[in-house]
Amino acid sequence: MSGVYGPGIAAFPDVFPKETREEAESARFARKNAPPFLVTWGDGDPVNIRIGGRALSISLGAKSLEAKGRGHVTIVTKIGSEGDELTEAVARFVGGRQREL
Repeated sequence: MSGVYGPGIAAFPDVFPKETREEAESARFARKNAPPFLVTWGDGDPVNIRIGGRALSISLGAKSLEAKGRGHVTIVTKIGSEGDELTEAVARFVGGRQREL
């Protein structure tokens, strides 16, 4: 959810110091035969998070969802809200109904 998966991590030098950035780029390890993933981001996330989420989901061949009206914090804090599309997508995914996404 709203992760920083690739080269965009350089935009967060306090979180990802230069000497650890390469190891922190989880997208480098993505492969099509990975276990099922649901990659999500908010339409209010910074652009590098939105692009990175899309790129990671493509690299994994994963399901993805851009949550409307969400940002980097609210993508988590609004989980569980009644009628929320992200909550429903996560429930379907965890429940093993990925094909419904």
